[in-house]
Amino acid sequence: MTSTRRAVALLILATLIIPMTASQINPEHERGGLDATGEWQPRHALEIHDEWWEDWSRDANQDRIDDRLEWLLTQPEEVYSKWWKRAESGQARVFVDYDHHPSTSDVRALEALGASVTMRPVYLDSLIANVPLELIHPSSAILELPGVVMIEDLGLAETHMNEAVPNMGVEEVWAQYGYDGTGVTIAVLDTGVRGDHAGLDDMDDEITLGCDQPDPDPFNPNPIVLDCDPKISAFYDAVITDSEQPARESYDSGTHGSHVAGIAAGTGGGQESPDGSRYVGLPRGMDNQHLGMLRRRHPGHHRRSPVGN
Repeated sequence: MTSTRRAVALLILATLIIPMTASQINPEHERGGLDATGEWQPRHALEIHDEWWEDWSRDANQDRIDDRLEWLLTQPEEVYSKWWKRAESGQARVFVDYDHHPSTSDVRALEALGASVTMRPVYLDSLIANVPLELIHPSSAILELPGVVMIEDLGLAETHMNEAVPNMGVEEVWAQYGYDGTGVTIAVLDTGVRGDHAGLDDMDDEITLGCDQPDPDPFNPNPIVLDCDPKISAFYDAVITDSEQPARESYDSGTHGSHVAGIAAGTGGGQESPDGSRYVGLPRGMDNQHLGMLRRRHPGHHRRSPVGN
Protein backbone atom coordinates (compact mmCIF):
# COMPACT_ATOMS: atom_id res chain seq x y z
CA MET A 1 0.00 0.00 0.00
CA THR A 2 2.82 2.32 0.93
CA SER A 3 4.62 1.59 -2.33
CA THR A 4 1.44 2.30 -4.29
CA ARG A 5 1.01 5.67 -2.60
CA ARG A 6 4.65 6.47 -3.27
CA ALA A 7 4.30 5.57 -6.95
CA VAL A 8 1.21 7.76 -7.25
CA ALA A 9 3.01 10.65 -5.53
CA LEU A 10 6.00 10.34 -7.87
CA LEU A 11 3.68 10.25 -10.88
CA ILE A 12 1.92 13.41 -9.74
CA LEU A 13 5.26 15.10 -9.07
CA ALA A 14 6.58 14.13 -12.51
CA THR A 15 3.38 15.46 -14.09
CA LEU A 16 4.07 18.82 -12.48
CA ILE A 17 7.82 18.98 -13.07
CA ILE A 18 8.08 17.85 -16.70
CA PRO A 19 5.97 20.70 -18.16
CA MET A 20 7.88 23.21 -16.04
CA THR A 21 11.21 21.87 -17.28
CA ALA A 22 10.02 21.90 -20.87
CA SER A 23 8.84 25.48 -20.53
CA GLN A 24 12.27 26.51 -19.28
CA ILE A 25 14.02 24.80 -22.18
CA ASN A 26 11.73 26.09 -24.89
CA PRO A 27 9.37 28.83 -23.66
CA GLU A 28 6.17 28.98 -25.63
CA HIS A 29 6.13 31.65 -28.34
CA GLU A 30 9.82 32.43 -27.71
CA ARG A 31 12.43 32.76 -30.45
CA GLY A 32 15.90 31.55 -29.59
CA GLY A 33 17.90 28.48 -28.63
CA LEU A 34 20.13 26.80 -26.07
CA ASP A 35 23.56 28.18 -25.27
CA ALA A 36 26.74 26.26 -24.42
CA THR A 37 25.50 25.41 -20.93
CA GLY A 38 22.00 24.42 -22.01
CA GLU A 39 20.35 27.65 -20.90
CA TRP A 40 17.63 29.09 -23.12
CA GLN A 41 18.64 32.37 -24.76
CA PRO A 42 16.26 34.61 -26.75
CA ARG A 43 16.97 35.73 -30.27
CA HIS A 44 17.59 39.45 -30.89
CA ALA A 45 17.30 39.51 -34.69
CA LEU A 46 14.01 40.58 -36.25
CA GLU A 47 11.53 37.86 -37.16
CA ILE A 48 11.98 38.63 -40.84
CA HIS A 49 15.50 37.20 -40.51
CA ASP A 50 14.50 33.96 -38.76
CA GLU A 51 16.22 30.86 -40.19
CA TRP A 52 18.07 33.03 -42.72
CA TRP A 53 20.86 30.45 -42.79
CA GLU A 54 18.65 27.83 -44.43
CA ASP A 55 18.68 29.55 -47.83
CA TRP A 56 21.49 32.10 -47.64
CA SER A 57 22.83 32.95 -51.10
CA ARG A 58 26.44 32.81 -49.92
CA ASP A 59 26.16 29.23 -48.70
CA ALA A 60 25.25 27.48 -51.93
CA ASN A 61 26.47 24.07 -50.76
CA GLN A 62 24.79 24.48 -47.35
CA ASP A 63 27.84 23.44 -45.37
CA ARG A 64 27.32 26.37 -42.97
CA ILE A 65 30.52 28.08 -44.08
CA ASP A 66 30.38 31.33 -46.04
CA ASP A 67 31.28 30.59 -49.69
CA ARG A 68 33.48 33.69 -49.80
CA LEU A 69 35.34 32.44 -46.75
CA GLU A 70 35.94 29.09 -48.41
CA TRP A 71 37.09 30.79 -51.61
CA LEU A 72 39.56 32.98 -49.73
CA LEU A 73 41.13 29.91 -48.14
CA THR A 74 41.89 28.54 -51.62
CA GLN A 75 43.84 31.66 -52.55
CA PRO A 76 47.57 32.29 -52.05
CA GLU A 77 48.53 33.23 -48.53
CA GLU A 78 49.34 36.82 -49.49
CA VAL A 79 45.73 37.29 -50.64
CA TYR A 80 43.93 36.21 -47.47
CA SER A 81 46.65 37.59 -45.21
CA LYS A 82 46.00 41.04 -46.65
CA TRP A 83 42.24 40.56 -46.38
CA TRP A 84 42.49 39.56 -42.72
CA LYS A 85 45.40 41.86 -41.93
CA ARG A 86 43.81 42.96 -38.66
CA ALA A 87 43.95 39.43 -37.31
CA GLU A 88 47.01 37.52 -36.16
CA SER A 89 48.93 35.59 -38.81
CA GLY A 90 47.19 32.31 -39.58
CA GLN A 91 43.79 33.56 -38.45
CA ALA A 92 40.63 34.79 -40.16
CA ARG A 93 38.22 37.48 -38.99
CA VAL A 94 34.74 36.00 -38.94
CA PHE A 95 31.20 36.21 -37.66
CA VAL A 96 30.13 33.11 -35.76
CA ASP A 97 26.34 33.21 -36.14
CA TYR A 98 23.90 31.63 -33.67
CA ASP A 99 20.20 30.79 -33.55
CA HIS A 100 20.06 32.78 -30.29
CA HIS A 101 21.81 35.78 -28.83
CA PRO A 102 25.15 34.36 -27.68
CA SER A 103 25.80 34.35 -23.96
CA THR A 104 28.98 34.51 -21.91
CA SER A 105 29.09 30.72 -21.88
CA ASP A 106 29.01 30.76 -25.70
CA VAL A 107 31.97 33.12 -25.70
CA ARG A 108 33.91 30.82 -23.38
CA ALA A 109 33.07 27.74 -25.43
CA LEU A 110 34.24 29.40 -28.64
CA GLU A 111 37.46 30.66 -27.10
CA ALA A 112 38.13 27.21 -25.62
CA LEU A 113 38.52 25.99 -29.20
CA GLY A 114 41.26 28.54 -29.90
CA ALA A 115 39.25 31.48 -31.22
CA SER A 116 39.57 34.99 -29.83
CA VAL A 117 36.29 36.90 -29.51
CA THR A 118 36.86 40.57 -30.32
CA MET A 119 33.29 41.89 -30.16
CA ARG A 120 29.86 40.92 -28.86
CA PRO A 121 27.31 42.85 -30.96
CA VAL A 122 24.26 44.10 -29.09
CA TYR A 123 21.73 43.69 -31.88
CA LEU A 124 23.08 40.72 -33.84
CA ASP A 125 22.95 37.07 -32.86
CA SER A 126 26.64 36.68 -33.61
CA LEU A 127 30.12 36.85 -32.15
CA ILE A 128 32.98 38.52 -33.98
CA ALA A 129 36.17 36.55 -33.59
CA ASN A 130 39.63 35.83 -34.91
CA VAL A 131 39.68 32.12 -35.70
CA PRO A 132 42.64 29.88 -36.60
CA LEU A 133 42.41 28.87 -40.26
CA GLU A 134 42.56 25.18 -39.39
CA LEU A 135 39.21 25.53 -37.59
CA ILE A 136 37.39 26.64 -40.73
CA HIS A 137 36.07 23.53 -42.49
CA PRO A 138 32.74 21.66 -42.73
CA SER A 139 33.66 19.34 -39.83
CA SER A 140 34.84 22.18 -37.60
CA ALA A 141 34.27 21.87 -33.87
CA ILE A 142 32.88 25.40 -34.02
CA LEU A 143 29.90 24.14 -36.01
CA GLU A 144 29.26 21.56 -33.28
CA LEU A 145 28.79 24.22 -30.61
CA PRO A 146 25.16 24.62 -29.45
CA GLY A 147 23.22 27.03 -31.62
CA VAL A 148 25.96 27.81 -34.16
CA VAL A 149 24.40 28.12 -37.62
CA MET A 150 27.12 29.72 -39.76
CA ILE A 151 30.76 30.80 -39.94
CA GLU A 152 30.75 33.97 -42.00
CA ASP A 153 33.58 36.10 -43.37
CA LEU A 154 33.76 39.47 -41.64
CA GLY A 155 35.58 41.07 -44.51
CA LEU A 156 37.55 44.26 -44.71
CA ALA A 157 36.10 47.73 -45.22
CA GLU A 158 38.36 50.72 -45.65
CA THR A 159 37.25 54.18 -46.65
CA HIS A 160 39.26 55.78 -49.45
CA MET A 161 37.16 58.35 -51.29
CA ASN A 162 39.89 58.92 -53.89
CA GLU A 163 39.21 55.35 -55.07
CA ALA A 164 35.52 55.01 -54.20
CA VAL A 165 34.37 57.87 -56.44
CA PRO A 166 35.83 56.50 -59.71
CA ASN A 167 35.09 52.87 -58.77
CA MET A 168 31.37 53.65 -58.43
CA GLY A 169 31.27 55.53 -61.72
CA VAL A 170 30.40 58.80 -60.00
CA GLU A 171 32.64 60.78 -62.34
CA GLU A 172 30.59 59.51 -65.30
CA VAL A 173 27.41 60.80 -63.64
CA TRP A 174 29.07 64.18 -63.15
CA ALA A 175 30.14 64.33 -66.79
CA GLN A 176 27.04 62.89 -68.49
CA TYR A 177 24.21 64.25 -66.37
CA GLY A 178 25.65 67.17 -64.46
CA TYR A 179 24.45 65.82 -61.11
CA ASP A 180 27.25 67.05 -58.90
CA GLY A 181 25.50 68.39 -55.81
CA THR A 182 25.44 72.02 -56.88
CA GLY A 183 22.80 73.96 -54.98
CA VAL A 184 21.92 71.04 -52.71
CA THR A 185 21.51 71.22 -48.94
CA ILE A 186 21.73 67.97 -47.01
CA ALA A 187 21.18 67.06 -43.36
CA VAL A 188 23.21 64.57 -41.33
CA LEU A 189 21.50 62.95 -38.33
CA ASP A 190 24.35 61.23 -36.56
CA THR A 191 26.91 61.71 -33.79
CA GLY A 192 27.67 65.23 -35.00
CA VAL A 193 30.00 66.84 -37.53
CA ARG A 194 33.36 68.40 -36.84
CA GLY A 195 32.97 71.86 -38.26
CA ASP A 196 36.70 72.51 -37.92
CA HIS A 197 37.73 69.52 -40.04
CA ALA A 198 39.83 70.62 -43.02
CA GLY A 199 37.50 68.85 -45.44
CA LEU A 200 34.31 70.22 -43.88
CA ASP A 201 35.13 73.72 -42.66
CA ASP A 202 34.22 75.61 -45.84
CA MET A 203 33.09 75.25 -49.43
CA ASP A 204 36.37 75.27 -51.29
CA ASP A 205 39.20 74.97 -48.73
CA GLU A 206 40.24 78.56 -49.35
CA ILE A 207 39.44 81.00 -46.55
CA THR A 208 37.00 83.64 -47.76
CA LEU A 209 37.20 86.92 -45.86
CA GLY A 210 34.90 89.93 -45.86
CA CYS A 211 32.32 89.00 -43.27
CA ASP A 212 32.19 90.20 -39.66
CA GLN A 213 35.04 88.77 -37.62
CA PRO A 214 35.06 88.24 -33.83
CA ASP A 215 36.60 91.07 -31.81
CA PRO A 216 39.60 90.32 -29.59
CA ASP A 217 38.87 90.31 -25.88
CA PRO A 218 40.90 89.64 -22.70
CA PHE A 219 39.86 85.99 -22.68
CA ASN A 220 40.39 85.45 -26.40
CA PRO A 221 43.02 87.90 -27.65
CA ASN A 222 43.60 85.96 -30.88
CA PRO A 223 40.20 84.71 -32.08
CA ILE A 224 40.09 82.19 -34.89
CA VAL A 225 39.39 83.81 -38.24
CA LEU A 226 35.90 82.97 -39.48
CA ASP A 227 35.51 81.66 -43.00
CA CYS A 228 32.82 83.62 -44.82
CA ASP A 229 31.59 80.67 -46.88
CA PRO A 230 30.96 78.03 -44.19
CA LYS A 231 29.90 74.59 -45.34
CA ILE A 232 27.84 73.85 -42.22
CA SER A 233 24.83 76.15 -42.34
CA ALA A 234 22.82 74.86 -39.36
CA PHE A 235 23.39 72.86 -36.19
CA TYR A 236 20.80 71.36 -33.86
CA ASP A 237 22.13 69.71 -30.71
CA ALA A 238 19.63 67.05 -29.62
CA VAL A 239 21.82 65.74 -26.81
CA ILE A 240 22.99 68.48 -24.45
CA THR A 241 20.91 71.58 -25.13
CA ASP A 242 18.09 70.10 -27.23
CA SER A 243 18.06 73.32 -29.22
CA GLU A 244 19.52 74.99 -32.28
CA GLN A 245 23.08 76.22 -31.83
CA PRO A 246 25.39 78.40 -33.94
CA ALA A 247 26.53 76.43 -36.97
CA ARG A 248 30.17 77.36 -36.36
CA GLU A 249 30.01 75.54 -32.99
CA SER A 250 29.08 72.14 -34.43
CA TYR A 251 31.06 69.23 -33.04
CA ASP A 252 31.18 65.44 -33.17
CA SER A 253 30.72 63.34 -30.03
CA GLY A 254 32.38 60.42 -31.83
CA THR A 255 33.73 60.09 -35.36
CA HIS A 256 30.95 58.50 -37.37
CA GLY A 257 29.01 61.67 -38.19
CA SER A 258 32.07 63.42 -39.61
CA HIS A 259 32.88 60.27 -41.58
CA VAL A 260 29.40 60.27 -43.14
CA ALA A 261 29.51 64.01 -43.81
CA GLY A 262 32.88 63.61 -45.53
CA ILE A 263 31.49 60.95 -47.88
CA ALA A 264 28.57 63.20 -48.72
CA ALA A 265 30.20 66.61 -48.88
CA GLY A 266 33.94 66.54 -48.18
CA THR A 267 35.94 69.10 -50.16
CA GLY A 268 39.11 67.03 -50.16
CA GLY A 269 40.94 69.37 -47.85
CA GLY A 270 43.49 68.06 -45.40
CA GLN A 271 45.42 64.83 -45.75
CA GLU A 272 46.10 63.55 -49.26
CA SER A 273 46.53 59.96 -50.43
CA PRO A 274 50.06 58.66 -51.17
CA ASP A 275 49.59 59.35 -54.89
CA GLY A 276 48.52 62.94 -54.22
CA SER A 277 44.82 62.49 -54.96
CA ARG A 278 42.25 64.04 -52.63
CA TYR A 279 39.50 62.46 -50.57
CA VAL A 280 36.54 64.26 -52.14
CA GLY A 281 32.88 63.59 -51.36
CA LEU A 282 30.51 62.13 -53.95
CA PRO A 283 29.05 65.49 -55.05
CA ARG A 284 31.80 67.72 -56.43
CA GLY A 285 29.69 70.89 -56.73
CA MET A 286 31.05 72.09 -53.44
CA ASP A 287 31.00 75.82 -54.08
CA ASN A 288 27.23 75.93 -53.70
CA GLN A 289 26.62 73.08 -51.33
CA HIS A 290 25.75 73.51 -47.68
CA LEU A 291 25.62 70.97 -44.94
CA GLY A 292 22.88 71.06 -42.33
CA MET A 293 23.60 69.00 -39.22
CA LEU A 294 21.64 67.39 -36.40
CA ARG A 295 23.23 65.50 -33.56
CA ARG A 296 21.29 62.39 -32.62
CA ARG A 297 20.09 61.79 -29.10
CA HIS A 298 22.09 58.61 -28.53
CA PRO A 299 25.62 59.28 -29.75
CA GLY A 300 28.01 56.38 -29.77
CA HIS A 301 25.53 53.53 -30.18
CA HIS A 302 27.08 52.82 -33.56
CA ARG A 303 30.21 51.77 -31.70
CA ARG A 304 28.36 48.74 -30.42
CA SER A 305 27.41 47.68 -33.93
CA PRO A 306 29.89 45.60 -35.89
CA VAL A 307 31.79 47.13 -38.73
CA GLY A 308 34.10 45.33 -41.08
CA ASN A 309 37.21 47.33 -40.61
